[in-house]
Parts: sequence; C-alpha cells; structure tokens
Amino acid sequence: YGHECGDYVLKELAWLFEHFMLDKGYIARWGGEEFLFVFNDKNADDAYISLEELRYQIAKKLFSYEGQDFNLTMTFGLEEFSAQAGIDLTVENADKKLYMGKESGRNRVVY
Repeated sequence: YGHECGDYVLKELAWLFEHFMLDKGYIARWGGEEFLFVFNDKNADDAYISLEELRYQIAKKLFSYEGQDFNLTMTFGLEEFSAQAGIDLTVENADKKLYMGKESGRNRVVY
C-alpha cells in the first residue's frame, strides 16, 4: 500500500493504543512495526486478557485509505517481568514469543 498508507496505519494504531492503555500502563514504538506494551500492576495472566481484547479490537477495525478498505491483525509476544531476569532478557523473551506467533500463523498472543 506504500509509505503514506503505512503512516496512516501507524497514526490510527497510535490513537487506538493510547486510548486502550489509559490507566493500564505505557506503550512505545519499539521498531518499524513493533510496539512495547508495559502494564502497571498486572500479572501476565491479566496482561494476556488485555492483549487478547486489543488484538480483537484491531482485527475488527476497518481501515480505509484512498478508497481501499482493509483489516489488520496483530501478533503479540508476552513475557512477565522478573527482577531476576531484568528488562533486557524480559524484552528478548517477549520478542522470541512474538516471532513464534508470527511463524505459527499470526493474529495471536503468545504467552
């Protein structure tokens, strides 16, 4: 769809993420198409439920750009933070799970 469409999608997702994460935690763009969600005061089981809800919201959202309608899906890798593992290893493990989800069919939360 091109760079302009990609920019449109990022803006739409940023709005959705910002509103979804209100009072839940933080969201940051972690790379070109990767995002990092940090949930406050949630264990991984609770974060999984939240990410499933967000995944569903994204999948049902109709995007429209220059007369073309389309849908997106999103895959999430979920890892619960542990002080023993630290931030770097936690993010690395979440990233591995993300790629596992992409390789096994996409549109899922891998926990």
